[in-house]
Amino acid sequence: NSNPHFEGMKEFATLLETRNKSGLRWRYKFYPDDDHSSAAFISEYDALRFFFEKYRADYNLVSTAEQLKSQYQQLSKELGITFLPPERITQTFGSVYLSLEKYDIAQEFFQLNIDNYPKSSSAFANMGQYWKTRGDKKKAIEYYEKSVKIFSGNEDSQNNIESLKKDLKDVK
Repeated sequence: NSNPHFEGMKEFATLLETRNKSGLRWRYKFYPDDDHSSAAFISEYDALRFFFEKYRADYNLVSTAEQLKSQYQQLSKELGITFLPPERITQTFGSVYLSLEKYDIAQEFFQLNIDNYPKSSSAFANMGQYWKTRGDKKKAIEYYEKSVKIFSGNEDSQNNIESLKKDLKDVK
């Protein structure tokens, strides 16, 4: 019992496998438990994952800000458009390394966010948290103030400024 639609897809996949001189990125997948109508949903999801697989940061492979930056530079080169490492992903890396007390690595991730997103209140607040964790209250205040200057509604940064200034005042 032959299915001409399926046979045509297999033939096209064979052509791509044997004659793809352009470097076209493609993937073929058969869904044996689905039919024409149900395969559409899962194949669209798989297609989006395939298209954006290099956009995702692999937490098992990235261990420095430079590696993350390089990954997105390569993606930008391949796609012909600039992609920066997403702010939330970069922040997560920084926060993880900060919690692991790998301070130099954490600082590099937080600085990468400041470099990439200089108008982000949270990028400066993250660096404020870094310096607060390191015990440098004056530097922490400096970054929290930059955070509030960008977004005056950043209550967390405002609270940290007040608390740190009180701590500095109490020490004197």
